[in-house]
Amino acid sequence: MAQEHLDQFGRGVYHHALQVRNLDEVMKSCCVKGFEIQPVRNGTAGGRIAFFKNPLLPGIYLEFVEPMDN
Repeated sequence: MAQEHLDQFGRGVYHHALQVRNLDEVMKSCCVKGFEIQPVRNGTAGGRIAFFKNPLLPGIYLEFVEPMDN
């Protein structure tokens, strides 16, 4: 999958991760702004993560991370 992404979009920054306090609120806000949301998953440290795709920035994803101790 990574090679397919590089073939389509080339090299560069394609993923930014941001820590948030309330993933549900961020998801609501991003939906209103037209972001495509991929399913929420459990993160490696026990929190929740979700990836968002911005229609204005093809090939670039935002990852929002809600820590477990939130």
